[in-house]
Amino acid sequence: IKVADFFIDDTATGTNANAIPPGESVLEHLRRTEQIHADLLYVSGHRLALDKCAYYVIHFKRKGFEYQHKSIDEDPGELILRDAETGKMVTIKRLEPDDAHKSLGIHIAPSGHQKHQYDILYNKIKKWADRVQTSSLRGRERLTAYDAYLEKSILHIVSSTNFTLKQCRELAKLISPILLHANGIQRNCARIVLYSTHNNAGLNVTHIFHLQGLEKLRFFFTHVRRQDTTGKLMMISLMYTQL
Repeated sequence: IKVADFFIDDTATGTNANAIPPGESVLEHLRRTEQIHADLLYVSGHRLALDKCAYYVIHFKRKGFEYQHKSIDEDPGELILRDAETGKMVTIKRLEPDDAHKSLGIHIAPSGHQKHQYDILYNKIKKWADRVQTSSLRGRERLTAYDAYLEKSILHIVSSTNFTLKQCRELAKLISPILLHANGIQRNCARIVLYSTHNNAGLNVTHIFHLQGLEKLRFFFTHVRRQDTTGKLMMISLMYTQL
């Protein structure tokens, strides 16, 4: 049974009901397996930074015709590990299912709650816009700043988001005046000029809402064609949904 994912210096471990011996709770099993992980790292010359660790407990409850995540108050419990170097017992931070946790630049929550991710992206775009407006960059240089940096940052995030059209429009409001002005067009001009294709005498800029949809398709087909772990998980989810 798979219990961990490793990426450079980040590790994601976990357990589920299929892996728990009789008479042992989820947190007891997780404590045992994670303590082994911490001890193995220590004898190998490394150390698990317990102060940086956090975990979720995924436990569903039924409300009407829907299933919802139980909060910590509804499903209490704690995870305590021994620091392999000092021998001190450390209580690991537990996160609510709605709390987003940063993972490789993306802030995700088990419940699918996206407000934190939206706020972070909004602030990122706003900071970029403020810096561009106060910089000495000219038209073409400002377009390069968007194409080479900001759009790539947005693409990295939106493959895992489900922002509404209204939310995407709020994000686009921060960008569109800069792109219009960089092209020598009055910043209050109709946005259709910005988002129309070159064939229709537009500037061929892709709206964030469409970037989100296109990036989801690219992400899906890339992993499915590779038949990697992510692709297999998405196909399992798709087949389950079709049932």
